[in-house]
Amino acid sequence: MFRQDFSNVQSDIKTEADHLFLVPVKSLKTAKSRLAEELDDQSRRNLVLEMATEVLKCLPKEQVALVCNDVELRDWSRDQGYPAILVDANNLNSTLYGASYFLENLGYLSLTVVHADLPIITQDAQSPDWLVCELDPGNPLSREKISRADFLNDYVCLVPDRFEDGTTVLQFPLNRGFKFHYGPRSFSKHLAEAKSLKLETFVVRGTPWSSDLDLPKDLDEFEMRKHS
Repeated sequence: MFRQDFSNVQSDIKTEADHLFLVPVKSLKTAKSRLAEELDDQSRRNLVLEMATEVLKCLPKEQVALVCNDVELRDWSRDQGYPAILVDANNLNSTLYGASYFLENLGYLSLTVVHADLPIITQDAQSPDWLVCELDPGNPLSREKISRADFLNDYVCLVPDRFEDGTTVLQFPLNRGFKFHYGPRSFSKHLAEAKSLKLETFVVRGTPWSSDLDLPKDLDEFEMRKHS
C-alpha cells in the first residue's frame, strides 16, 4: 500500500528522477556481528566502511544514495560526498520500505538495491548500471529489444550471492507493490515475489557483485584476495 506519512524519513534527495541506486548499510554498532570472534568492534566498523566506500565508488555518483537507520552512517555518507536517506526503522526491510515509499512519492520509477558488503568490488569493476537497460552491446538485455521505460516498470533484475541464498543486487519497479524479503533465502523469495506480481525477471550470475562477506570463511577469502 502506498504510504503518505514520511515522518520517519530524512532525505538529502529532494528532486525527481526515474532511477536510483540505493546502498543500504546496517548500524555500525552491530555491524558484521558474525565476525566478532575474528575482529574486534573497531575492525568490523572499519571493514564495513571500507567495503561501502568501494561499492559507492563503482556506482554512478549522480544516481546513488546510501540508506541507513544510523545517524553516524548518514553523516559519514555526507562526508564522503554521497547523499543519504535516514529512516527511523529497526531492520533492513523496514528501512528499505521507508526509503522506497519516499522515493516513489518523489516520482522515481525504479530502484536498484546494492549491498554494501561486497569485498572484491573495486573501482575497476563493471558497474551494475547495465541493469537499468541502456541497450548497449554489452547489456545482457539488449537482445530483448525492450525500452528503458518498459524495463523500469515491468522487470525485476537480481544478482544472487555465490550460494544462491541471498540477494546482493535487486532492481525492481516502485509502482507494483514489490515486497522486500532480505534475510535467509532472500533470493528465492524475491524470485517468488516477482512471479506473484507477474513481473519479468532477469538473473545475473558470475560477476563480482555476487561475492558478499558474512561469515569468517568469507573474511579469509577476502584477505587472500586482498594480498594476492
